[in-house]
Amino acid sequence: MAPTATPALSSRESEVTNEPFSEATGSLRGLDAKALWRNSAPSAVREAWRRGDHEAAWTAWREHLAQRSDDRASDPARLCWGLKAAESERLTQWIDSLRQARDESDATDALGRWFGGSAGELTPLAALEALALADAAPRLAGLLDAEDWWRLVEALRHLAEEAANAPPADADEPDRVVVGQLLAGELPLVLSRHLSELRPLEELAAPSRDALSDGLEGLTDGEGLLAAQLWIDGAAASLLIACWTRCLAAAGGRKPWSADAQLQYEWLARQALRIADREGRLAFTAEPLAGAAELLRAALAAGGDPSDESAAVERLRRFRGDDSFEPPSPSNHSEWAELGVLASGWRDKAPRIVVAHPDASCRVEVYSGKQRLIAGEWPVEVEVDGQRTAIDDTWDCQCWYSDEECDYLELALQLEGGGTLERQFFLAREDGVGFLADVFLSGREAPSKLRLASRLPLGEGVSLRPERETRDAVLTADGEAVAGLVPLSLAEWRDDPRGGELTAEGGSLLLTREHEGLNIASHLWIDFAPKRFAKQRTWRRLTVAESLKNVSSDVAVAYRVQAAKQQWLVYRSLTPAGNRTVLGQNLSSEALVGRFVAPDGTIDEYLEIEGGEED
Repeated sequence: MAPTATPALSSRESEVTNEPFSEATGSLRGLDAKALWRNSAPSAVREAWRRGDHEAAWTAWREHLAQRSDDRASDPARLCWGLKAAESERLTQWIDSLRQARDESDATDALGRWFGGSAGELTPLAALEALALADAAPRLAGLLDAEDWWRLVEALRHLAEEAANAPPADADEPDRVVVGQLLAGELPLVLSRHLSELRPLEELAAPSRDALSDGLEGLTDGEGLLAAQLWIDGAAASLLIACWTRCLAAAGGRKPWSADAQLQYEWLARQALRIADREGRLAFTAEPLAGAAELLRAALAAGGDPSDESAAVERLRRFRGDDSFEPPSPSNHSEWAELGVLASGWRDKAPRIVVAHPDASCRVEVYSGKQRLIAGEWPVEVEVDGQRTAIDDTWDCQCWYSDEECDYLELALQLEGGGTLERQFFLAREDGVGFLADVFLSGREAPSKLRLASRLPLGEGVSLRPERETRDAVLTADGEAVAGLVPLSLAEWRDDPRGGELTAEGGSLLLTREHEGLNIASHLWIDFAPKRFAKQRTWRRLTVAESLKNVSSDVAVAYRVQAAKQQWLVYRSLTPAGNRTVLGQNLSSEALVGRFVAPDGTIDEYLEIEGGEED
């Protein structure tokens, strides 16, 4: 179970009527002086407590806390990092009410809003409010009476202990993961630092270290990449990064976790930069989150290295730093995390494809500079003889390839009836072109009526402008062209009857491909250079031959696409690789993508996948 909210603070001045928290109430005040106070506590406090004069001890304790500066407290803006706008505003207002409280009535009213308003499992927002209370606890001692202050501290201690004893949450429960790290990791760390004179609170530092270490090591893939579900809920990833970044600051120069966890945090800063845009906004984030840019900068400052700083100079707007070091690769894929980034560079204008494929779902975001062209769930839509085929498995990574020229990711999913859907993502580093593709291998012996539909949600403000006579199209934003699209598997001219269309429907791109046979492929070519795409362009499905005989598109497909003076070749085998020819090129591979570099048809290969090879 997740930690649950604590019943209301009991006070003569509070109108909250919930039953007071009973099982832990008074357990701190019931301890003797040695068990409660460390030697760092003022001698006047310890001596008064030892002789049973709790009123005198309280007076001395309040005086001691009143002399403490607020330098240990978190910046309220940092507590809001990663929250959605409405939640950030709510938390900011609530923290302000705590800070502006001038008497006991103000303080108990602000506290009652949290203690009385929380019920059931705690949300990340309520957990952050608990952190704000822990930050405010030293100051609140000057406003509350002894009974209410001790009750508050005991309630916070109880939350931390309950969270530490709760079973760890899985990545498919993002809120529980976040609440666990906030309450089992950050809250006890803050309490142990802010009220270190209290022995039971200082002792919370050890379980806090364990919880934070387990979180960083258990939620990442060994190279700092969080599981895809935590990125898909962009707020979860941001809230976790914010939690861990604040913990480093709260630890006062010490590492609040293990050496292995520290390494994961350092990697995490780079991984976050890979999927962030120029404003620090992470992929899969539906709306801007509070402090996105500031959070990423703080994480890079705390965990990044000089090469990350060089990358940040290129990626983040108005980031100033030393860019003399070689930046790391902008691309990455983790089979464990089920997330991949294909990127042509770190520049904020560099094309980028981000793919999350947890379980049987697939989300994709395609960027052209600051513009998100495609953003959202890419559903599986395969029909065989008019019947929609159900999913029977989860995505499996068939191939990940990345070098200085290109990135390529291939996933596969088993469907009911024995068919396999392959989903392919390709991006050329220098030429600014790429493709998304669906390939369905039916596994049947007799031909069937096959239909693929690639439904790709358009990014905010992006529209499709199709050509009138041909099936290619332009993506626009604010009336300006931002990318070109070519449905390679379809005939170029609309009067050609070969089945399928590229249209816009309900805010999504819809690329359909129909074919009667055993296998079917649907490739969507993306040109990220709209000025080039605006010039002469064309494409053709090419003839593929084997043993001097042409083979059908059930066996292999090949395409030639041209924009301005540049031309490219895409080849894909849909059966076991054989010795085949395309435009005079002898191929024995499963796939090939390249560009033509000479009039005689010479090809510079970006990528060639040998038959049966998965690396």
